[in-house]
Amino acid sequence: MKRLRAIPPARHYGEQLDALLAQNSAGETSALQKQRQTAYDRFMAQGIPTRRVEAWKYTDVTRLAEEVFRPVDPAGITPQTLADLPYCHDGDERLVFVEGILQPDLTQRPDTSPLKLSSLSSASESAPQEVPDNPFVALNGALWRDGSMLDIPANQKLDHRVHVLFLHAAHSDPSVIHPRLHVRLGAHAEARVVVTYAALGDGPCLNNAVLDVDLAEGAQLSLVQAQVLNEQSTHLGFTRITQGRDSHVASMDFHAGSALARHDLTVALDGEGASATLNGLYAVRDRQHVDCHTGIEHRQPNCSSRQLYKGILNDRATAAFDGLVRVHPGASGSDGEQVNRNLLLSNDCQANAKPRLEIANDDVRCTHGATVGQLNDQELFYLESRGIDPAAARDMLSRGFAEEVLYRMDDKALHADLHAILDSFFEASNERD
Repeated sequence: MKRLRAIPPARHYGEQLDALLAQNSAGETSALQKQRQTAYDRFMAQGIPTRRVEAWKYTDVTRLAEEVFRPVDPAGITPQTLADLPYCHDGDERLVFVEGILQPDLTQRPDTSPLKLSSLSSASESAPQEVPDNPFVALNGALWRDGSMLDIPANQKLDHRVHVLFLHAAHSDPSVIHPRLHVRLGAHAEARVVVTYAALGDGPCLNNAVLDVDLAEGAQLSLVQAQVLNEQSTHLGFTRITQGRDSHVASMDFHAGSALARHDLTVALDGEGASATLNGLYAVRDRQHVDCHTGIEHRQPNCSSRQLYKGILNDRATAAFDGLVRVHPGASGSDGEQVNRNLLLSNDCQANAKPRLEIANDDVRCTHGATVGQLNDQELFYLESRGIDPAAARDMLSRGFAEEVLYRMDDKALHADLHAILDSFFEASNERD
């Protein structure tokens, strides 16, 4: 029997598109509706990839060809609900989406904020400059319900943090969300943006998110994406960052939720002197699976990139990291570093690492490496010999492993939030031992 590279999606995807087109027929332009149809046709042509496709070698998503996830209306969520969440803080400019739809009554914006928020409703704004070879990006382009554009004007520096919160509320039936967000920074603008994907209940969810980021000349962006969905959920994320001359992005990619999580992060260094720092941390247990793909395109001279991704795995969890640094022929003076390290806390978990360099220029400095290992027995013995409980000793060393990534964040409140999530991870792991 011939093994397929892709599986045709079921009819219910087309039914969702028909319902969305009918619902939005009066409020959307004909160009945007045509764009949705084009994206859906591309999704159908690409199909759901099998593990025969190299990019999906370690992640099986074939069940999504038939499994039915339906869009749902936002459930009643009060401001007090948000106040109880660990990653929501006073002083943030907070944009709250529930089931993919912006909630004005939960959104919190300072009157003096220079941030411009607009609906991603015109065909010119919602059309990507490049079409990636990813069927789920096409699916998002067809079925997103309430996309938004965040504009920070040129020469503006935001003193506060912008927090975009995508919430999945409690539902018994499998639901689907297609978050879509576009962030633009004008020349020499500076901002801190946090995007959180979270669940309030244990209902299963397919979270299929697309984030586009454009940085003009000299713009500076600190971007954090935290995925803390429940362990019944599936998260598919795609982030595309385009950088102008002398711009800089510092990215933190954090995963501690979902049964299956996959994130594709691509960065195009399109202006001379642009730089990117990509940090990532994932913590998975039980039978969770996480797959992080990064791609950095050095297209102009004198650009630099740094990557450090770390993973902590326990029980029968699995993880994959696939990182590519590509230096184009005209990109002389490129400087790139890429590192992936994985810590295995059990004999049954598995990590796969695939760092890659593609260099088409002689005047470069690029390195890459990956490690997969366990805690040092001598270090554990030393802590235990000082009267420290074995579980506590393991946690201390694991936290030290993670801290190399977390300490790079200047945001102390967010640093504490992510530590609190790791606390829950270690507590759950210790309960199983």
